[in-house]
Amino acid sequence: MFARSVLFLAACAALAQQWTPELSMKVANLGAVTTSNGWVAWTESRWVYDREKSEQDTQVMVARADGSARRSLGKGSAPAISGDHVYFRQNGVILRAPLAGGDSQRVLEWRGAMGTFAVSPSGKWIAFTGREPDSERE
Repeated sequence: MFARSVLFLAACAALAQQWTPELSMKVANLGAVTTSNGWVAWTESRWVYDREKSEQDTQVMVARADGSARRSLGKGSAPAISGDHVYFRQNGVILRAPLAGGDSQRVLEWRGAMGTFAVSPSGKWIAFTGREPDSERE
């Protein structure tokens, strides 16, 4: 066990000497992983560079647990699997897409600030946190 730890630390030290900010921008960041019924959904973020600006592009991804049927559902965050669908948030809208493939459908639109959400196991109910939009002052 000690020999494995030393080997691991040596490999990390060698990698740290070669790691650069430019290289870090080429690596996809994975997050928000959820699993259910033999499927996995996650977010994958990459830096996108343009002549005038750079921004991080976050896509919602889905695949079978064995890695097959991998595809992007488009920009979004916070994927949640319920039944035969994956739900995700995109700019104040919760969308639903069939796991087996097909177009996303709008399920809920919220004009205020939207926080987290959860979907019931049946997919019949959605609970979310949010703040009402500020009313216009006279």
